Amino acid sequence: MDVSIDLEQNKIVSRQNIFMLDFKLTKKQVPITLFFCVIILASFWNIQLLFPLILLVIFKVYKISQFSFRLSYLDIGFIILLMGEIITTIFSSYIYNSLGSVNRIVIVFSIYIFYKNIFKKGDNHFLGSLIFYFFSSILLIVTVKYFMFFYKNLTSEGFFELNNFKNLYTPFGVLNNIWASILLLFIPFNLIFLIHLDKKGDKILLILNLLLTVFSIIVSFSRGAYLSVFVFVFLLNVLLINYLRFKQLFLYNIIMVLMFSTSALLMYNSFKTTISFNKIESQQRSTDGRIALWKHSFKLIKDKPIVGYGQDNYLLAQDKHPYLGEDIANSYRTNNTYIELLIERGILGFASYLFFFLIVLIIVFKNLKSRKNTQKEKIEIAIIFSGIIAILVREFTFSSLFENDFVYLLTFHLVFLLIPYDIKIKEYRFSQRKKIGFLAISLVVFSILFVINIKRVFLVYNNYKFVEAYEKGEIGKSLKLIDKALLLSPKNIILNKHKAIALAASAYKIDISEKQPNLLFVNYLNKDTLSLSLDYLQRVLTKKPFDSETNYNLGWVNFILGNDEKAGYYFNKILVSDKHF
Repeated sequence: MDVSIDLEQNKIVSRQNIFMLDFKLTKKQVPITLFFCVIILASFWNIQLLFPLILLVIFKVYKISQFSFRLSYLDIGFIILLMGEIITTIFSSYIYNSLGSVNRIVIVFSIYIFYKNIFKKGDNHFLGSLIFYFFSSILLIVTVKYFMFFYKNLTSEGFFELNNFKNLYTPFGVLNNIWASILLLFIPFNLIFLIHLDKKGDKILLILNLLLTVFSIIVSFSRGAYLSVFVFVFLLNVLLINYLRFKQLFLYNIIMVLMFSTSALLMYNSFKTTISFNKIESQQRSTDGRIALWKHSFKLIKDKPIVGYGQDNYLLAQDKHPYLGEDIANSYRTNNTYIELLIERGILGFASYLFFFLIVLIIVFKNLKSRKNTQKEKIEIAIIFSGIIAILVREFTFSSLFENDFVYLLTFHLVFLLIPYDIKIKEYRFSQRKKIGFLAISLVVFSILFVINIKRVFLVYNNYKFVEAYEKGEIGKSLKLIDKALLLSPKNIILNKHKAIALAASAYKIDISEKQPNLLFVNYLNKDTLSLSLDYLQRVLTKKPFDSETNYNLGWVNFILGNDEKAGYYFNKILVSDKHF
C-alpha cells in the first residue's frame, strides 16, 4: 500500500514540473480550463450568471447510461445546507428577496457535482489552482496600483492618516472590508499551489504574489482582517508542527514575519493607528456602532427565532424596533455573519450551516490522522482548514460571506478542495425510471427558478430606468416604469417608496413667487394624487414600522394635505425611534 502511494505521489510531483512557465494544455483540459475561468469570472461579477450551469448538470446526468451515486460526508453536508435554504425561503417574510440565496446555493451545489468528477484527477485539481494563482496575481497588481493612486491623491491634499479615509478606498468598486476578505481567501489557495512547486523561479514568483497579498491586507487598515490573518498563521503552525521539521517551520515563519514587517513599515503610522484600540474617533464609532447594532439585532432574533425573516431580509427586519444608536439606521448589514444567519434564517438555517461545518471538521481531522495520506496531502489539508477558520473568524467582525458573491464562492472553493479527501458512505445505483424522475423534478425546479429570475431582471431594469427618468424630471414616464416593476413585485418596499415619491412629485409644483422673488409658493396641488402617495407609503410602513424615511415622508405629505395631527404623529415617531435622524 505504501509503495503504491509513493509511486502515485511521484507521478504528481513529475507533473508539477510543467505547471508554470512550461505548462501546456492538452485537448481534454481545454474545456475544463474554460469551465474554471467562467466560474471565477462570473462569480467575481455576479454568481447568478452561472445559473445555466444547472441545465448543463442535468444534461450530463441524462447522458450517463448507468447512473450511480456515491454518497459521502460532503454530499450530506450540501444536501442539509440546500434543504435549510429552501425551508427558510418558504417561511420568508418576503420570499422575493430570499430567492436569490436559493439560486446561489443551487449554483454552488451544481458546481460541487461537477467538481466531484473533475477533481478525481490530480492534473485538474492543480489546473484549478494554477488559474486561481494567475487570476489573483492580476487582481493584486491592480489593487496595489489602485492603492498607490489613492495614497497619492490623499497625501497631495495633506492627509497622511489613512485610517480616516479607508471607506473611500474601494478597489474594483468593492467595499474595502469586503475586499480584505477576498484577499484573505487568496492566501490559502496560493499556499496550496506553492507546496506543489519544485522550480525555484516559480516559488519566487508565488512568494511575490503572497507579499502583494499581505501588503494589500495591511493597507486595508482593517483590524478584523489583521486578526484573521494572525489566526490563520497561528492555526497553521499548530497543525503543521507534526508534519514539518522545526527548521522548515521556523524558516516559513521568518518569511511570513518579513512579509508583514516590510508591508507594515511602508505604512507605519496608519498601521500603528489600526492596531491600537479605539485611538481615533472612527475606531470608537466603529466599536460603539457594532455593539449597538448587535444589541438591536438580538431583539430581531427573538421576533422570529426558528426560521427567521428570510434571506436578504435584514433591512426588512431592521425597522421592527426603535434604534439604539446613531449609526444603526444607516447600516444595511449586521457586521456579523452569525447574527445575520440567526436574523434571516433563524435557528434552523444556522443549524444547517453549523452541521455543514462539523462535516468539514470531521473530514479534516480524519484525514490528518489517517496513515493513508502523504505528508504533502496533510499539509494541504492543514492549509485548507486554516483558511476556512480564518474566514469564519473574519465574519465575526464583518458580514461579507452572504453579501459578496466572490467571497461566497471562494469560501466554498476551499471546501471543494477537500473533495479528494471526502469520506464515502455508500454507493447507490438508480434505474432508468428513477433517473428520469430525478431529471424531471430537476427540470421543473430549474424552470420555476428561471422564470423568477427573468422577472427579477425585468424588475431591476424597470426600477433602474425609473430612477433615470425621475432624475431627469420626466415624472409621467417614471410612473409608467415603476408601475411595470410593481406588477412583478407589488410588496417590494423600495418600489413602493419610489412610487410614493413619484406620485408626490406629480401632485404639486413649487414656483418662485412673482410678487416676492425670494419666496416659494405651491403653484399646483392635486390632493387625490397626494392621497394616493399616502397609500404607497403606508404599504412600506406595514413592513418597516420604524423606517425613518417613510415616517418623515408621511409627516410632510399629511402636513401638505392639512392633516396636522397625523403629521405631528409621524414626526414625533421619528424623534422617539431614531433620535439621530
